[in-house]
Amino acid sequence: VFFLRDTHWNPTGTLLAAEVLKSSVKSSARLMAAMESAPQVDYQIGIGNLKRPFKGGDLVGQLPKKLTTVVPEQVKPVSVIRLGAPTGGITSDLSSNGIALVGSTYSYEWTGFKDALRYTMQRDIFSATYTPSEGHWRGIENYIGSAHFQSRRTKLLIWEIPERELRGTPSYRFRDPHSLVDDEEWLFRVSAKVQKNCKPAYITPKIDRIGLAERAVSLGDTHITTTATKASEYI
Repeated sequence: VFFLRDTHWNPTGTLLAAEVLKSSVKSSARLMAAMESAPQVDYQIGIGNLKRPFKGGDLVGQLPKKLTTVVPEQVKPVSVIRLGAPTGGITSDLSSNGIALVGSTYSYEWTGFKDALRYTMQRDIFSATYTPSEGHWRGIENYIGSAHFQSRRTKLLIWEIPERELRGTPSYRFRDPHSLVDDEEWLFRVSAKVQKNCKPAYITPKIDRIGLAERAVSLGDTHITTTATKASEYI
């Protein structure tokens, strides 16, 4: 279900993942109702007879240069075709509400995962992918705070995360500094954007009586800048 020299799904893998996800949705009455609230669209799948070389391969770049001369993998092309014009006319945007896919590089257009979901669910799907540097925690937060989600309120949100990434929460200490955030703070922020109200975090402030001059090097906060201070000055 994966390419031989790439960490991503091949066409068989994307279709299998879409079928598993669809079966999970069907097992929940609430999720099924959310999916069925989106307009139904007739999609058909086509599989080519002639194999074509797959030019990708993120695993190849990790090999010594002497071993990078490899024969491209041959893969049958898969296409998902939408039948008929949109019900609201050719300019209708069925993906403006209903189902949204937010994911990593596994959900990029070239992988075919979104098309596989369209075929298995027979629904149009809006896609909002994020870059590896952005990360899945920041990526989902950005989408939930976007105008698309806030103005249209997606009924069914599919959040695709590589299983290997689940080992690290938003505060994972090896995460890039620009993506690092406290777990509870991340949860409060996202919840507020989804529910459109803020819940109190029950944070009790306290005064630190230790003078700035005594431990200025251990403040560890880029938002605090001090000049020359006295031991009596504190935060």
